[in-house]
Amino acid sequence: MNESNFYPTPRCTSLCGGSGSYEQIQSLRRGGRLTDDEAKQMTSTHGQLNPDWVEWLMGWPVGHTDAERASCEPDFRPLPDDPADLPPSDPLYLPRTTTRRQNRVSRIKALGNGQVPLCAAVAFEEGLSTLARYQKTRNTTNER
Repeated sequence: MNESNFYPTPRCTSLCGGSGSYEQIQSLRRGGRLTDDEAKQMTSTHGQLNPDWVEWLMGWPVGHTDAERASCEPDFRPLPDDPADLPPSDPLYLPRTTTRRQNRVSRIKALGNGQVPLCAAVAFEEGLSTLARYQKTRNTTNER
């Protein structure tokens, strides 16, 4: 797979205002995966990783970790392949970077310590299946 198809890996320096992987950001920009404006924001102190976009990327409702949201209703908008690729005028547009700083680091940490919902669901189903097999085996041996 071409390296320009990957998003830059967030690093601690990115959370604290660093620039992350400059070469990878430039590769994504040249490959059309990041706009010039997004690349500029990611390589300066004017924009950092957007927790709303990370929530979308992980499969959580947008705003799930935002304690300052006016509504507690989850935002399960039908989003395209990558809402950051939409024009900014589109109501579904969700930029990869943000200049909003309130609770941003805490939200990113919470998402980093969380679980992708689909992976958690698969693990839960596997655990239930294993438990059912164990109980069936145990009941069979007790009946003898």
